Amino acid sequence: MNRRQWLSRGGLVVAGLVGASGIASATTDPTARPPAERGLRGHVTGGTTVRSGDTPAPVRTTYSGSGSETVDGVEVNLDGPTAFLIDGGADLDLDVFDATGAAVAGIDNWAGLGVTDLDPGTYRLEVAAAGEWTITLVETPVYEADDVATAFPVGIEGSSSNVYGPFDFSGERSLTYSASGGERTVLSLQTASGETFFTPVNGPGPVETTIEFDVAEEVVWVSVFVVSGEYSLSIVAA
Repeated sequence: MNRRQWLSRGGLVVAGLVGASGIASATTDPTARPPAERGLRGHVTGGTTVRSGDTPAPVRTTYSGSGSETVDGVEVNLDGPTAFLIDGGADLDLDVFDATGAAVAGIDNWAGLGVTDLDPGTYRLEVAAAGEWTITLVETPVYEADDVATAFPVGIEGSSSNVYGPFDFSGERSLTYSASGGERTVLSLQTASGETFFTPVNGPGPVETTIEFDVAEEVVWVSVFVVSGEYSLSIVAA
């Protein structure tokens, strides 16, 4: 089975899917909280408090449809990480194109939450699916260190792909990750703007590893991609 992980603008160009033209319904929630605060498909202890202030609130827009459809006019207005929460079965494929028609992100056979670093702009989604589906786009702002208060240690448990954060990673940290199995598991860290800068795990499970590091990035998102199986992650001050 061919599987693609989320690809950012600086990564490989994804071949487009040809989907039947259609109109998907959309709803927008301008009061959404960051993914980790909602605990999507996972359990978080410790975690982060995002302080209120001048930073814009995240925005969730949900698109729904059935079968293969093209969704035009998808607007991204915030310049932080852009996450896609996908619920449509194991056979759903998604490609994202910018206003010039260039493929900027894509995924095959995905369920869960994935993140990329889309610039503000207008995009087109090409969805290929056999049945009904929903895709929720979560836009987040670029958080500064003063916006984020993280209570360490942070413990995360889950069984499907997800994005957690934002976390304040100022100083030395120790990260322990374990995954029970599956044909592939990927652990990666993203900057405040959503660019992946560190991928300590990328391969088949089971896996267990501990990494100590001191990163220049103060605000960090943590992404986990799994095909199947459970995983756990702990982050402590080294």
